[in-house]
Amino acid sequence: MFYDGPPGLVLDDLIGPSPDGVDLEWIHPYTYARNNPINRVDPSGLRSITIQIHYYFEKTATIAGFEAIKAEVERIFNACLAKCKNDTITFKWNKVLTEKELKDFKGYGFSGGNFFGYNPTQVDVSVKDTLDTRTYGITGKSFDANINVGRLITMGETRGYKPFELLAMAIAHEIGLHAIGGVSGHFEKKDFIDAEAGKPGTEFSKKTCDKIMDRLNAT
Repeated sequence: MFYDGPPGLVLDDLIGPSPDGVDLEWIHPYTYARNNPINRVDPSGLRSITIQIHYYFEKTATIAGFEAIKAEVERIFNACLAKCKNDTITFKWNKVLTEKELKDFKGYGFSGGNFFGYNPTQVDVSVKDTLDTRTYGITGKSFDANINVGRLITMGETRGYKPFELLAMAIAHEIGLHAIGGVSGHFEKKDFIDAEAGKPGTEFSKKTCDKIMDRLNAT
């Protein structure tokens, strides 16, 4: 917590441990800003992680309601974090102009963290359109999520879903469960964002939330 008091007070009178009460193994709960007060502030006492999403949609250059898609993806992740209560996430959306630029970026995956590579402070993933008609979305081993935008929009029209809901579900599913979570299969069959047959407007299942946080806290 911030030091803001008159001289002479004992430091323990002014600060406290992480407000969620979790004793994090990677750092002492009384440590401020992960021992980096020059570059970080920590008003809530929670660890901060950045998810940077580099995206390129060649075949669908302008997707109506993309701001709504971003907001829904962030809602899904923040709902997951609310259950875990030991981190905060900042999203950065980076629109690239060419597929080559997307491929040439060398920083995909986890970065930051401590000397041993644990507890990363940033995750970089790529998201692009795919014309593979066999799937609605697929993620490779290099944190590259491929979304079949056209097929998802068509499915939404037949099932009464709004396009932004389906696209946000697919993006969150691929980068949350498969890229960050590192899961190759599915924990659930339906009724969750990360399910085999995902349901728009819902949240990640508890298993996926736990897996995401495990990977962010001990990569």
